[in-house]
Amino acid sequence: MVARTLAEAGYRILLIEAGPDVPTDRTPANYLHLFGSSDDWGFGTVPQVNLANRQLRYPRGRGPGGSTRINAMIWYPPGAEDLRNLSAAGGAAWSHVSLTRTLDDVSSWVQPESPRYLTDATTRFLAAAISAGVAMSPFARMTRDGFRRTAADILDESSAVRSITKWTAEVKKIRFDRSHAIGVDVVPAGCSAVENIEANRAVILCAGAIHSPSLLIRSGIGPKESLLDLGIELIQEHGEVGRNLSDHLVMPVIYSMDPKYQFSSKPTGDELLSNIAEAGGTKQRGQASLLQVHMTPTHYLTYPSDSAPAALTIGINLCQPHSRGSVRVTKSDRAHEWGLQIDPGFLMDTRDADAMLEGIQWARMIAGQASLLSVIRDELIPGAKRQSTDAIMRSIERFAQTLYHPVGTCRMGLGKDAVVDEYLAVRGVSGLHVIDGSVLPTIPSVNPNATIMMLAMHGAASLCERYG
Repeated sequence: MVARTLAEAGYRILLIEAGPDVPTDRTPANYLHLFGSSDDWGFGTVPQVNLANRQLRYPRGRGPGGSTRINAMIWYPPGAEDLRNLSAAGGAAWSHVSLTRTLDDVSSWVQPESPRYLTDATTRFLAAAISAGVAMSPFARMTRDGFRRTAADILDESSAVRSITKWTAEVKKIRFDRSHAIGVDVVPAGCSAVENIEANRAVILCAGAIHSPSLLIRSGIGPKESLLDLGIELIQEHGEVGRNLSDHLVMPVIYSMDPKYQFSSKPTGDELLSNIAEAGGTKQRGQASLLQVHMTPTHYLTYPSDSAPAALTIGINLCQPHSRGSVRVTKSDRAHEWGLQIDPGFLMDTRDADAMLEGIQWARMIAGQASLLSVIRDELIPGAKRQSTDAIMRSIERFAQTLYHPVGTCRMGLGKDAVVDEYLAVRGVSGLHVIDGSVLPTIPSVNPNATIMMLAMHGAASLCERYG
């Protein structure tokens, strides 16, 4: 999104991506098979103290298009509260009116589609939601003719793509002349030697909530004590780099299902067009979104294993969790490499656990409607016998998972404590910008793909105004 916006404004771009150029698989129903593939960085979290010390898989897309290579393709535009949060952080340059206009422009590039296929279980779930008095709907998708469409595909459709040079390499650090960013050090694909690349005008990080703060720290921008401990030369002290990590934690409420409705672990025919996370919606409290539902016609914890039973899952996550975590760089014995510690800090704020408990009762209410009772059988997780607060919390600790929506680690703000300013320029240095989910001051209340693409276009347009 950033490269296309800048290219169409007349700039020449060198676009550096680490991963393979073409996604491994564009079939919606196969997206879970992409986790752990060459399209995935293969991250994991540190043990989560409030989730029974479990280490969670933390997939992030690797290659052109980022996580649009491996996600569930859900296109869920930001709500009014999400736009207000961005406006509050960015001031006049990020007004509600201008963001709404940008969202329309992005949507015209993306052209999200309605689902080509819904399972019968999903149709019954939607009917149950209506009976329960809540608004649910099939998710729009970032697809073309039913198959995955990445942000890189949208770039390639631009007539300005000829002014973009693409290079497969892994960026190791940002190069500075004093406090001015002049380029990057990279290791090209298939090589071991570091090469130096110079930028004529600016360096823009679009590496996401994990890699962008990591690159800043490895380049000398971050908490002073951490840099000293790592033996990295200090370019600019900034204690907030890598902090404020926010993510959606989902608790699956799982029901066994009549085997005739089972979604195959090796889908064929129309099932291939299912993105598995087919439908859902939010529960409002006043003017804000409190809880979100993702319904899938599978056993959330075991699918796509061949042994996964026939099941239906109603996944509950908080729209605006209070808990915060961090991304830290650690030492490594390998040349040109650093380690990473990803700690989402799930349920560190007790208010999040209280809201999750409410969400489970909401899921149970939907599952109790007649249209679903004709399909589902027993509640497997948390389990019908688990009714007390303590019993449900033990289930949350054992089974809650990340929804893979990390943001916030290079947050934007008008105050000097924010990592980037309203132009998404890194404070304290020049020639360096961050434009990705890491700059979001708060997590979007829904799936963040559409919000981040809107932010990308809006931030890139502000650079055009700044640099002329």
